[in-house]
Amino acid sequence: MTGMASGQSTTTFTIRDLDITREMYHEMLWSTLERDTWVTEGNTEDEEWVGKLVALHLDLAAGFEVGVPLRLNGDRLHERR
Repeated sequence: MTGMASGQSTTTFTIRDLDITREMYHEMLWSTLERDTWVTEGNTEDEEWVGKLVALHLDLAAGFEVGVPLRLNGDRLHERR
C-alpha cells in the first residue's frame, strides 16, 4: 500500500472519520492512482475497478472503530497491537 498524500509505502494505517462524501473519496483515490500511473483518465476499465476499490475500502473501514490502527499482512487486515 501507499499513502494517498505521501506516496510512501506502508503496511499500517488508521481508520478515520473524515467529513467527505463517497464521491470525494473516489476522486482522492483516483488522483493518487493517476499520480502513480495505475489509472488513465477516460479508461472505462480503470473507472470500474477504482469504483470497486472505493466500495471495498469503505466496507472494510465500516467493520472497525474509528481510531483503530490496522496492519496489512499479505491480503489480511489485523488490528495492530
